Amino acid sequence: MYSETDSSVQYTGAGDHLASDTRVPRARSKFGPRVHLLTDATAAIGELGYTGAQGEHMMVVANVPKVHNLIVCTLCSCYPWSVLGLPPVWYKSAPYRSRAVIDPRGVLHEFGLELPEDVEIRVCG
Repeated sequence: MYSETDSSVQYTGAGDHLASDTRVPRARSKFGPRVHLLTDATAAIGELGYTGAQGEHMMVVANVPKVHNLIVCTLCSCYPWSVLGLPPVWYKSAPYRSRAVIDPRGVLHEFGLELPEDVEIRVCG
């Protein structure tokens, strides 16, 4: 079955690559124990040199064995451009955003992530 979300997930246009490809691993290596990221994300991310518009009030949530977080920006005005770079086209699409809220487990399945039924999925936005 075809959907706009399916085609958007497959789209990889020039300039649409996330800066997080390098920033997230860098953060993981600097902040091995993630306590600093979880307690003061704005300061921790600022220490890596990433600050600016939409990055002034950062929050980090942790996936743990029984809870998985799915971040969905419902207005697309709070996306941390300065930290993650340009958002992918599909992330801002209405079909993705609404499906992620209505059927988060199904959306994660489409991305290839299968979580056990006893894992709670929290949709954050």
